[in-house]
Amino acid sequence: MKTKYELIAETLRQKIMNHDYEVGEQLPQEEALAKAYNASRITVRRALDELQSAGLINRVQGAGTFVKSDKEIEEEPGSFDLIDPATVSIDVLDFAVTKATPEIKKRLAVNDYDFVYDIKRRYMLDGKPVGYNRLWMPVKVIQGMRLDVLKGSIYDFLQNDLDLTLESSRRSFAVALADADVAKALSVKTGTPLLEVIQESYLAQGKKFEYGKTEIVTSRYSLQETLL
Repeated sequence: MKTKYELIAETLRQKIMNHDYEVGEQLPQEEALAKAYNASRITVRRALDELQSAGLINRVQGAGTFVKSDKEIEEEPGSFDLIDPATVSIDVLDFAVTKATPEIKKRLAVNDYDFVYDIKRRYMLDGKPVGYNRLWMPVKVIQGMRLDVLKGSIYDFLQNDLDLTLESSRRSFAVALADADVAKALSVKTGTPLLEVIQESYLAQGKKFEYGKTEIVTSRYSLQETLL
């Protein structure tokens, strides 16, 4: 169950993305938001912290909180994030450290004694699930992964907190039929056709640090990429 500040952050995020709050517009003061959402100012402040971390707002001391321009919140070309975390909310469905299956051992080039992170996330837009993301990362390569990181850009954490150099990412696209677990997470029927994107990512010197799959409900979300 989501906390109060997460619910407020998701509501404000949707208002920004739907242009209820226009670019450059000032958001209501913390006191007004607290009254509107029947919450404390501390709770509202945490919600605004989430939006600032997602790159949706600017907070100017002594002036207030403002919606960033389209250019400022636009996903950078070539981003490792398939879906920009600033445009959706992210539910963490599972986060485990486990032994790799034979397929994942092959994909990540790990051995029988290596552990991997097994991460399951769901992307939400306007209160509806639009994408299911499952990814695996070798623990020996990515050390110190945290649960809170999974609600935003994992790649920002890898670069800024772990000081890793992300070199490249390769994606392949196909149509896949939703299995029972994916169908439940996305609120669709089993066997529903989905856009499946497989992503394999590498650090400098070609060391693979990620193998992942994202399945998207195309009737609810339009995937766009910028090619240079």
